[in-house]
Amino acid sequence: PAGTFEVSAYARGLKQGSVRVASTGEFGCEFELTLERAWWVQGRVWDSAGEPALGALVRRFRGGKFEDLVKTDDEGRFSIGPLESGKVRLMAECGSEVGALDAVLAEGSRPLELRLRPAAELSGLVTGPGNRPLVGASVQVRNVAALSVLRQAKTDAAGRYQVGRLYPGLYRVRVVPAGTRQIFLEPPRHRLEVEVEVGQDSLQRDLSVPAGCTIAVVVAGPDGAPLAGAGLRVVREGEDFNDEVQTDPRGRAELTGLAPGLYEVRVLKRWPEERAPLLAHARVRVTAGIRRELDLVARGGAGIRGRL
Repeated sequence: PAGTFEVSAYARGLKQGSVRVASTGEFGCEFELTLERAWWVQGRVWDSAGEPALGALVRRFRGGKFEDLVKTDDEGRFSIGPLESGKVRLMAECGSEVGALDAVLAEGSRPLELRLRPAAELSGLVTGPGNRPLVGASVQVRNVAALSVLRQAKTDAAGRYQVGRLYPGLYRVRVVPAGTRQIFLEPPRHRLEVEVEVGQDSLQRDLSVPAGCTIAVVVAGPDGAPLAGAGLRVVREGEDFNDEVQTDPRGRAELTGLAPGLYEVRVLKRWPEERAPLLAHARVRVTAGIRRELDLVARGGAGIRGRL
């Protein structure tokens, strides 16, 4: 039939390619599609004793995102592909040992040699306002170059934590106190970044959590009446943190335990029966231990109509 089509083709050793073509139906069409060479990342994993690491897990990341997972064979060898050329990050683990390296896939690339070392451990004391130990807080440690690599642990009765199995690389640390919203740590912006170097087996970092903040919101509809069941979302500027709650029958909602910073408060829609979203937003800055109150009026959202 006449129309526009997407044609895909692939072959061993080449990357899959696609092209969009238009056909008139009666005469069809002709097209050319050139497939580019595919790349494979190959190599061998060795343990700290210099022996092949059998059954080691090898993960491939690109742009911080996890993409592949393979196991090494009886000789510690692995192969991942087909891939596009460019930079990749490999992270391997076998038992209590880990290793990581960056590679560039290009013409003439040689097999990689990835050597494992005993995994590093991060530990320390977590305190809150008044220098009091925080009990039951969640300490989360995320690899910046491989965002899906997340290690976490709870603080004990003395406020101490211990996070193990860390690869070499840069990590972002955050603390979620028990029963509160997420609080980031990095002096002076409430987050902490820790660099784990090759061969380093332990790091000590004490963490101090500022007093949490509260944003209290009252939402009214276009007629001024309290808007119950409105979706309320807060997004912290420059962070990967957001949270969402619903307003109560009086149009009120609170978000507590927030980290100090600049937030955007958004009214998303009315649940469950209203089809047209009711929108409002405001920006508010909160400081440690402070409660901020907002009054918002939701307006009818714009719509798009058409005919096919």
